[in-house]
Amino acid sequence: METAEFYWKLFEATGSIAAYLVYRHLKGLSA
Repeated sequence: METAEFYWKLFEATGSIAAYLVYRHLKGLSA
C-alpha cells in the first residue's frame, strides 16, 4: 500500500484532519 493510501485509511478510521492534510499533500506531490 502506498503512503498516501495509508493516510487515507487513517483519516477514515480516525477522522483526523491532520491525516487528511498529509494525504492531500502526498497526492499533490504524486499528481
